[in-house]
Amino acid sequence: MMARIAYFDCFSGISGDMALGALIHAGVDVNDLKSELHKVHFHADWDLSAHTVVKRGISATSVEITVRGDRAHHGPHHQGHPPIHGSHDLPGRSFAEIRQTLRLSQLDEPVASESIAVFARIAAAEARIHGATVEDVHFHELGGIDSIIDIVGAVIGLRMLSIEKCYCSPLPLSHGTITCAHGTYPIPAPAVTELLKGATFIPTEIEGELITPTGAGLLAHFTEGFAAPPAFSVESVGWGAGEWEYDRPNVLRLVVGNTAQAGASPGPDISSGLLRERLHVLEANIDDMSPQHYEMFMERAFERGALDVCLTPVQMKKTRPGVLLSVLCKPELTNDLLRIFFRETTTLGARVQEIDRFSLPRELLTVHTPHGEVRVKIGKLDEEVVHALPEYDDCRRIAEQEGLPVQEVHNEALHAARREFLVDNAGTTR
Repeated sequence: MMARIAYFDCFSGISGDMALGALIHAGVDVNDLKSELHKVHFHADWDLSAHTVVKRGISATSVEITVRGDRAHHGPHHQGHPPIHGSHDLPGRSFAEIRQTLRLSQLDEPVASESIAVFARIAAAEARIHGATVEDVHFHELGGIDSIIDIVGAVIGLRMLSIEKCYCSPLPLSHGTITCAHGTYPIPAPAVTELLKGATFIPTEIEGELITPTGAGLLAHFTEGFAAPPAFSVESVGWGAGEWEYDRPNVLRLVVGNTAQAGASPGPDISSGLLRERLHVLEANIDDMSPQHYEMFMERAFERGALDVCLTPVQMKKTRPGVLLSVLCKPELTNDLLRIFFRETTTLGARVQEIDRFSLPRELLTVHTPHGEVRVKIGKLDEEVVHALPEYDDCRRIAEQEGLPVQEVHNEALHAARREFLVDNAGTTR
């Protein structure tokens, strides 16, 4: 079975803008990328530009993000910039604020969920460093619009290239200090080493920040490991440029290709228009826990990046009623979510299964009803709209404001979506 992979060759490190530059150089259309990014609503003006630079003989793409009017903007935080991370008088954004911004965006649901999961990883690392909870984490340097665009843009870019799995080279270990909102810290920044536990580092003589927290967060979330990838055929290569000059080309190399997964069973014969993901299902049978405690488990699992959590009634030994607790997640989050199983439930063991999930490409669009705007999730098969699902939160908000049954608002939104998006009698999609 073929798998489409991306290999991050980080011989000069990685930052968010280097990752974006490499993705654009590898084939992501910058205008399409900007169009998707504009689905996130910021209270400020921003622009993204890409241009070609040469780094010690290698032609690479340099990305520049300019922001005007962002209350949380700290200036650029890119690999290779002077090591000034921020100042105490700029507010930044909390993890909760960023999560809410992405949830309220019009990004496709998988993009929003993946982006939130990357920020959740970084927030969890910061929480461990500062002895706080994830909800208390306040991003200073990472709270600016430029950093949000770096992360969301990378998620979008990987999906545009149809990447299924990511791999990463061993990472360069530089030295020195940086000045950030909390004071003077050593290089690599504490968040970087916390995020990249288990990665292979190779010491260098370079003084300066080669790996930023944004870059580390992307690697920690997406990569399968820090070693050579499986055998694959190269389809395209992208080079993303950093800013400073070193004794080596200050670029990130992104290699995109296809590999045959040895031992994998043949997949079903389906349309290539479906999205395919390799995921893990974590399960435990529980018969001795208070039902009240499942709420906390679910909150913390979703906060950590779980894609779905469900409870199924089961009958266990000695005819005891119990619950089958199931969590769907990306493979790289399995260990973290297992820890939540053991901390937040009474189970002494859990099962892990690898599965393939096939899903429809989807968009989040807005329809107009007599009572206000409602976001509607649209599912497509072979470019034909086949499903429309009004967002419950929007329907509930309007129902409460207008004193209407929520079902009435839902039906109006569904009727508007069918009228505007679904297939008509002539067989054409509107």
